[in-house]
Amino acid sequence: MSRTSSPEWAPVDTESLWSVSLAFASGRSLATVCGQLLDRLCHLVAADSGVVFLTQTDDWLRPVASRGMPEGLVEHLESAAAWATRSRRPVRLGEVPVETTAGNLRVMDVGDCVSIPVSLDEHVLGAFVLVRTAPTAAFDDRDLVLCVALANELALSVERAHVQAQLGEEQVRTNLTQRQLEAYAEDFRLTFDGEKEKTAQLAGALAQLESTYLSTVRSLAIAVEAKDEYTGGHISRVTHYGMAILGRIDPGLARDKDFKFGFLLHDVGKLAVPDAILTKKGPLTDEEWEIMRAHPHVGRRILGEIPFLGGAQDIVLSHHERWDGYGYPNGLAGEQIPLGARIFAVADSFDAMTTDRPYRSRLSYEAARAQLRANAGSQFWPEAVEAFLSVPVDRLNITADPLSFSDYAR
Repeated sequence: MSRTSSPEWAPVDTESLWSVSLAFASGRSLATVCGQLLDRLCHLVAADSGVVFLTQTDDWLRPVASRGMPEGLVEHLESAAAWATRSRRPVRLGEVPVETTAGNLRVMDVGDCVSIPVSLDEHVLGAFVLVRTAPTAAFDDRDLVLCVALANELALSVERAHVQAQLGEEQVRTNLTQRQLEAYAEDFRLTFDGEKEKTAQLAGALAQLESTYLSTVRSLAIAVEAKDEYTGGHISRVTHYGMAILGRIDPGLARDKDFKFGFLLHDVGKLAVPDAILTKKGPLTDEEWEIMRAHPHVGRRILGEIPFLGGAQDIVLSHHERWDGYGYPNGLAGEQIPLGARIFAVADSFDAMTTDRPYRSRLSYEAARAQLRANAGSQFWPEAVEAFLSVPVDRLNITADPLSFSDYAR
């Protein structure tokens, strides 16, 4: 750390110097410290008056303390302070010219005048000027050494004051930021509590809505089964088989409600088929077959009136299509048939073969599985047949709620 240059050393009253240094370390205000500096300096070096100038943010020198200076003459010593700050060393000035109110120059009645820069490293912080009136002797080297030492102490004090001021401003900004953050946190908490309450209400409403949906599906499925006394349990079984196949082909789709709703409601169009046709024990006439084969279109129209069942319409419309294109109602073939309908055709046929009908007895599981294998690639999608045949026979027994999804996503 560079200090203000000083003249050759001379003996100094160290006790007096120490007492002034204590004032600088006291933490008092800068103006108070500067005033104490002048008081002590004037006593130590027998100066009659003095002024301390410090630079401000615009680098102009401003008087911050004065002692024994005639009123109106403080500003005239600013040029003396400026000489010291420019040269960065103590300057003996002798006579000091002063401008009078008439605009003429006169000489201050001084015996000697000295200006001492106040600097820290390369940064000039100010200067102080001490004056002895005539006929007092001039300042000697001892006086200058003492002044330079105290100038260095003052520089440290000024810098400390600047740092403290900056810290104070930073603390104010920090406190303001903290208060803003605390206010934001409180707002966030209130918002979160409100949103949490809304979310809970929404979750309750969604749960109620889903319960309503499932009740609607159950009611439709029950209504369909009630139409045909020979197919009791058919809807639950084919849904179980279809979901087992879907879980083998794509486990990720096994939680998609559209597939399960489509399987459950595949025959919802039969609600529009007259009972006389639906329960007829003999062969159907061509006209009766035309009515029966219209039930996929009717089922799609029924589900089209229920928004949350729209995704099940493809299965309802196409569950009687065949892989070879000889099915109905649209004669779709291969991958033209929606995935759910391709899967369902296998499940539906297996249940039909393993269920007693008025015109024939049921087949064993093994015989029905053999029929599926024999018709893979013609009536059925081969991949769906393979997926179904890979399901262990003991898993074909219904153990799950037809409207539960947990047993098929694996």
